[in-house]
Amino acid sequence: MRRLAATHAKPGMVLAKDVVDSRGYALLPAGALLDEDSLTTLLIHRVWEISVEDPRVSDVGVQPLFPPELEAKAADDLLQLLQESPPGGAIEEVLLDEVRNSVYALGRALFPTPFWGLGDPNVSGCLSIDDYKHVQPIKTAGLSILLSKMEGLGIAEAVDIGIAAALKDVGYILWPEAATDRHEPLYGLESVEIQQHTLQGAKFLGQYGQVGPEVAEAILQHHEHWDGSGFPDGLKGEDVRLGARTIGLTDTYYQLVSPRPHRPAFMPHEAAEYIMGCRGELFDPQIMQLFARGIPLFPAGVAVQLNTGEQAIVSRSNSGHVGRPIVRICANKAGKAIASPYDIDLSEPEYQGVMIGQVLEY
Repeated sequence: MRRLAATHAKPGMVLAKDVVDSRGYALLPAGALLDEDSLTTLLIHRVWEISVEDPRVSDVGVQPLFPPELEAKAADDLLQLLQESPPGGAIEEVLLDEVRNSVYALGRALFPTPFWGLGDPNVSGCLSIDDYKHVQPIKTAGLSILLSKMEGLGIAEAVDIGIAAALKDVGYILWPEAATDRHEPLYGLESVEIQQHTLQGAKFLGQYGQVGPEVAEAILQHHEHWDGSGFPDGLKGEDVRLGARTIGLTDTYYQLVSPRPHRPAFMPHEAAEYIMGCRGELFDPQIMQLFARGIPLFPAGVAVQLNTGEQAIVSRSNSGHVGRPIVRICANKAGKAIASPYDIDLSEPEYQGVMIGQVLEY
């Protein structure tokens, strides 16, 4: 199967997987033949990515790290918590429990499954600015749990880090008007003031028994940097909690691949390259190495164009070989389809000069 942005879907394509919306509701079943009505459905419900049948890669499986319905349920629970918590008011504890339980369900999806049995993380961000406040934190939580597992933590510690990631921006509840809705970057005093959301969020959530001190501290520190240039306390290196260092990286990644009021979304490989360029400055070098191993810059099923001019589809993400997946050549340099597509492994020495130059239909 092949994966592509829903905006590139065309009538006549056949869905290879069920499509659900951001709240987990089924929209279209696997096997459905796309027509103009179904394309409109994808647009209305702001579906970002779909998987379609493609005979050239019929043997390529697109396995997500988490079942889409689990991520959607967690995002919906967080949305309810945010919507039903008045500015400066108290959180309903039952809603906080729902978010915790949903994040724990994400953790159960990864433990005790061995790494070879896990699917690829969803590397795309939020489709729309409207979804950012409740979808981005859940994506951040999922990736944080994965990296925590890679760090050797058990499910309890990993889920605590995931919960901190999901609730990292709850401090904004205390704001009568969220500065994150601004259509330009923040400067000066406005930027200094908004930095207080970590302190406010940690203090606010500390009132609730469901949020332990480790979770509150990770929320407090998730904008600290490895080199001490972060906030609120300018902590450096391992003085920053491991969970906060993990969330700092994953939060940045999903911020970059999501559209913001003042800029469009980065492509996944662009965001990953930015993260890797900040090693030892913003981010813990060890966690960055785990990120490079665990996040496929080019996931299985994505169509790409090589620097040779050939067009291909990623047949295996080749985790551990940053930016060097196994690709299936489907069209030659002239753009002509190849009768018998074949795989090449870009991590092999003979293909050292061959690189992915562009992601197609994504």
